[in-house]
Amino acid sequence: ARKTEQIQQQIIDSVQADSTLSGATSPSRRAHWRLWTNEVATASNNLEQVWDEKKIELETAAAQTPAATPPWIQARMFEFQYDSNTPQVLQLYTNTTKPYYYYPTVDVTKRIITQCVAYSSFNNVMYVKVAKGDTPTALSAGELSAAQDYVDSLFPAPIFYIVQSSPADKLYLNADIYYKGQYSAVIATNVISALNAYLLLLAKTDFNGKLSLTDLEIEIKKVEGVTDVVLKNVGARADGTAFGSKTMLVSNSTENFRDWQTKAGYIVQETTSGNTFADTLNFIAE
Repeated sequence: ARKTEQIQQQIIDSVQADSTLSGATSPSRRAHWRLWTNEVATASNNLEQVWDEKKIELETAAAQTPAATPPWIQARMFEFQYDSNTPQVLQLYTNTTKPYYYYPTVDVTKRIITQCVAYSSFNNVMYVKVAKGDTPTALSAGELSAAQDYVDSLFPAPIFYIVQSSPADKLYLNADIYYKGQYSAVIATNVISALNAYLLLLAKTDFNGKLSLTDLEIEIKKVEGVTDVVLKNVGARADGTAFGSKTMLVSNSTENFRDWQTKAGYIVQETTSGNTFADTLNFIAE
């Protein structure tokens, strides 16, 4: 709220700037026109104090009332705490018109979730997909169970919330990579490192996003010494899908699909023996 003196001075400045009120020039505080400016200023100050109190009340209620939007859910999941030795139990705060759950002790070192996306289905279910770590990995069974309990306590009914966390999808990449011969000693290492770095960046910046064939080509061509790339066979799969049942985005240099919608929310190079990047990338000196 503005101070009474500040409001009164603004009124006086307006009066003196108005040519029709030029007669109101007395500097005396007892002048009638100055008395009513003080009365109006006092009333305005009282009203603004009431507004301030109401604003605090509304903002507090809004902060305590679950919005249940995907960004709100994501923010709450990043606050989830887990300790394998000391259970992190939410407490219910009831000394308010809108009770809410909170951690009695906030410990940011116990916040394990680093990636999260929430999305709804058509059957009144909200899926909350998460991963942990600087290099994203799936939550353990205990962590996932605790996260689901956290969600069930914190998020509002009647929507059902399902927390999901799975090992990374796998990318099979068979390609001919053409390069300048002078880079022969480092080209394989540099290309594979660039691909792994790109997949990690994708997990961190576009969790649950799509992997694009075009972006793969671009990342390979960015590597110093690479002159061209031909994608011959490209496949992707969820971790639980057998290698032989992967979805082929490119087959025998023919594109079937432009991109892959990640299932776990993130993807890494194929781990099946004999099918890693080191096994399937063919480097050709020009």
